[in-house]
Amino acid sequence: MMRKDAEANIEVSERKVTMFFSDIASFTTIVESMPPQKSLLLLSRYFQEMSKIVDQHGGIVVEFIGDAILCIYGAPVVNDKHPTVAVMAAVEMLAAMTGINQWLHRRGLPTISIRCGIHTGEVLVGNMGMQYRIKYGIVGDETSMPGRLEELNKTYGTQLLVSESTHSEMEIEGFVSRPIDFIRPSESAQERESQQIFEVWKSNKKPSKASLEEKATDMYAEGMQHYRHRRFSEAKDCFTTAGKAMHKLTGTQDTASALMLNRCASYLEMPPPENWDGVTWHSQ
Repeated sequence: MMRKDAEANIEVSERKVTMFFSDIASFTTIVESMPPQKSLLLLSRYFQEMSKIVDQHGGIVVEFIGDAILCIYGAPVVNDKHPTVAVMAAVEMLAAMTGINQWLHRRGLPTISIRCGIHTGEVLVGNMGMQYRIKYGIVGDETSMPGRLEELNKTYGTQLLVSESTHSEMEIEGFVSRPIDFIRPSESAQERESQQIFEVWKSNKKPSKASLEEKATDMYAEGMQHYRHRRFSEAKDCFTTAGKAMHKLTGTQDTASALMLNRCASYLEMPPPENWDGVTWHSQ
């Protein structure tokens, strides 16, 4: 914050920012078998490398919450491209895990993986607290969304999910994205609050891989359109093709395609009610 020349006054303002939240997968289970000193060594190295990437992209780490990281882009440093730089930083953070895990392995520590969520929205941001204890932070309804997206990675077998607002404002060049699902973030959310969520990753420069990425994402997106319009047989064909292309790309089963295939098979056997809109409700 000092390097950003942000004054330490208790003051907040409403700003549109892009928020990032990440978590180490199964960290509680990992640390149960480790002495505290080794857990601290693992986290220190991880936080150091992740914070460096955030800082390089003009972001601010707002808080470390256990093994989780919450940071924002677009404040206090104004950056009109904050959705794009947030995604760029997240992609670099995921790529940096290879080096981190090599470092951990050399020291007899367990390797780790992370899940990330990114959302762009209006929040109250600034210095909060009291005269003798000030904390830079964010508050508002939008602040919980990146954490929800991080959690949803478990459902879809993904590593990075971004909200519709982030996806619509980011520059897509250099990235590959696909619309993973339509969700309603909370039980109380109205239909107008439903939104698409997207998986994003760095595009591959090899022509053969790029061709597979295009096929996988196009077929998945087409499948989602058929699915939402109750054309479950056509959607099933698309998700099958998308899943095969993703398997060739990653060498593993595509959890998202498999999930949608199961939904289609279920709805072909027992169609949804007339008021069904293709939106999935996920509790917090």
